[in-house]
Amino acid sequence: RHYLALALGVIGLGLVVGAFRGRARSLVWAGIPLTVALIGVSTAENSLHGGTGDRQYRPQSLAELQDRYEIGVGNIRLDLTDLDFSEQDVVTSVHAGIGNIEVIVPREVDVRAVGRSGIGEAELFGEKVNGTSSERTVVDEGPDGEGGGDLELVLEVGVGRVEVDRATA
Repeated sequence: RHYLALALGVIGLGLVVGAFRGRARSLVWAGIPLTVALIGVSTAENSLHGGTGDRQYRPQSLAELQDRYEIGVGNIRLDLTDLDFSEQDVVTSVHAGIGNIEVIVPREVDVRAVGRSGIGEAELFGEKVNGTSSERTVVDEGPDGEGGGDLELVLEVGVGRVEVDRATA
């Protein structure tokens, strides 16, 4: 990321000098892909840890629920519908460098979801935000109202999509 920033800085300096001396317009075409690459690398930060591929998790008990799920490049689907959150206060996080995160929660659990996307979209219970450095926090108590346990989700993707939905049945 530092090398990209340095190259972009040199091109920027060339454009400033070229504004006074002329013939610098072609540097714009070199700067555009560098800018896009720098945004992508900067928003992904160090989140490419965790391997590659598609992963699906469906814990059968709260003891099986991990504090953190992570993938470098790929998709994660976390299905929590089999868990009983009654009288529980649970926190878990899911991180993806490049890819998609999908979490399905039970109908009765109260959820506080924080979705962050460096470049992409975050859709939490139907509420969307997209673009660069997108962040959305949604508190949803489900169709039964307050009660049924508390779940806090922290979902982060460098480049990609974050989605949280409730189970339909």
